[in-house]
Amino acid sequence: MPDKHAPSPIFNVGFPAPKEIQHSFAHNFEQAKPYLFRLAERVLAAYPDRKWELLVSDETSGVLPARFIHGVLATRNIELLLKPICGSHTAQRVLPPASYDHYADVLANSEGEPNKVLVVTESAGTGDSMRFLDSHLRRRFSMVDFAVVAAHYRNPPDISGKIYLGGHSARASRAVYRTFERVGGKSAKDVIVGLAQVTIPSFLRSKLRSNISFSSANFPITGIVFSEELMPDGRILLPVARHIDDPRYRDTILYCEGLIDKAVKDFCDDYR
Repeated sequence: MPDKHAPSPIFNVGFPAPKEIQHSFAHNFEQAKPYLFRLAERVLAAYPDRKWELLVSDETSGVLPARFIHGVLATRNIELLLKPICGSHTAQRVLPPASYDHYADVLANSEGEPNKVLVVTESAGTGDSMRFLDSHLRRRFSMVDFAVVAAHYRNPPDISGKIYLGGHSARASRAVYRTFERVGGKSAKDVIVGLAQVTIPSFLRSKLRSNISFSSANFPITGIVFSEELMPDGRILLPVARHIDDPRYRDTILYCEGLIDKAVKDFCDDYR
């Protein structure tokens, strides 16, 4: 019988400890908060014209910004469905395009059959992920807009809808990157542990590219889990990433979500 007090396997590959994540997030969040607030102002100002029916969180580092925007809209009695999607470069490399096309159908058939979507993501460098998601979502939605906490691209990506930015500079992008992608002082690329992303260990990169069975035993150590759906012609992986269910990170998740919920209240107190 395994020792329930034994260290979690995630700590054997240099991942940050929960308290380290909390401390880093709280510190960096203060620098990112102005960009979140500015983005919320622009989203609220645009809503009467755009009237989105669905809010989509670009996982994994877009989870907390999407929670913030969703909370702000709710304070104005704008109740939108909140659904996830994973548009990361890693997901694009390993998931077939059919996964995204099928998931666009799933989203379009959500409660109320929404037709106008706002995708929330934390940052944009080249805009490639935005173009990628737009190319699949616009098949099923008449409107696909993006809300980005911070960007540093020179030219806006060519997408079908509009882009709302909280900040547009290298400085803004660095602040947002540190907050939502570099929690705990670790490089944060495409893999989530709790709500904090960490580097994929190099010895697992080959498995990412060659092994599509993400529900196998290879992936609890990295936190990569993609949802599966049984189709008539076999199983299809959906572009929905979930964090590993490690009890050591549950308090960290609640802590980060609590800071986001407090920021919603602070925004509402300041923005009349």
